[in-house]
Amino acid sequence: MNLKILLVSSLIFCCFFDLSAQLGANMNTPLNSYCSPGVDNKSRSRGIEFSYQMSSVGRWNGVNGINSYSLNGIEALTFKLKAPLLLKPDLKILAGYTYQPEDIEMGTSLGSNFPVLLPIGDTRLKSHGLALYAIKSLDARHYMALRFKLTSSGDYNGFLNFDRAFVSYSAIAAYGIKPHKDLEYGFGLSFSKNSQRTLVLPFMFYNKNFNDKLGLEATIPTDINLRWNMNKETNLLVGYNLSSSSYGVNLPTTEVSQNIDQSEFRSPFVLRHSEIQAGFSLERQIVPWVWANFKGGYQFNLNTRLQSMVPGIDDFRYRPDNGMYFRVGFFISPPR
Repeated sequence: MNLKILLVSSLIFCCFFDLSAQLGANMNTPLNSYCSPGVDNKSRSRGIEFSYQMSSVGRWNGVNGINSYSLNGIEALTFKLKAPLLLKPDLKILAGYTYQPEDIEMGTSLGSNFPVLLPIGDTRLKSHGLALYAIKSLDARHYMALRFKLTSSGDYNGFLNFDRAFVSYSAIAAYGIKPHKDLEYGFGLSFSKNSQRTLVLPFMFYNKNFNDKLGLEATIPTDINLRWNMNKETNLLVGYNLSSSSYGVNLPTTEVSQNIDQSEFRSPFVLRHSEIQAGFSLERQIVPWVWANFKGGYQFNLNTRLQSMVPGIDDFRYRPDNGMYFRVGFFISPPR
């Protein structure tokens, strides 16, 4: 990611929010006529974010006679940007961009079969995502939220790649109810489509302040966190989150199926991994608008699969060891 692009994006973001604040100050419509997502003292919203994550995985244990592999760890950088396109009391539209390169530090192949996964250790897997967000206030207690996202992920060259091995589409629609400033709940549907599957899943969310210090932030089933507002500059969250990644890759294979006559060739696969991260997250304000974040805990690796996109080539399934993880980063969060 070019540094000049990041600096220009940051400047545009700050200008947008400064302009919206001035416009909002001049509006005569009472704010309590509209419903905005979130409860008081909630964890900070993030306009621009930079972070680094490291997770330790001892081995990917092969299933059904497939090779096992030792791993030195998995590293990921993340850059996220949200910029407002339209800001009104009853309607907000934002554009989002995400860039995340991931390095899987492969060790050695622990078996006699052809080490199909080893080339991943020499490849930077990357993900570019473009998103559009819309939040519509229906009245003083109800709102609707939508998100549309296009993502390219894999070992391709360039910015976006619309080949079916790399591209995925997703959408979220949510309906929120906010009786008062300390309680919010609702439900929604999540849709995702990629080369391997199409999923439609329901979800629920529940955010509540028990008092000025303690609160709950939950999106079921993917995230549940207990929040402690230590002071105005520091928030501590304890809980878990579920995440997954999918990358299109081209790997050399050999005689992985009786239907394949070639001794060695490169074939398109989709590498998937999913995990649950349980631990804590600490947000700390450094200067106005700029916050630091540290997150750490234990990672439960649920599934790793190398799925072939060529008929006649079997999938490769692994059971990864669990291990520790940590993330450190900075983000820009405008005053509430």
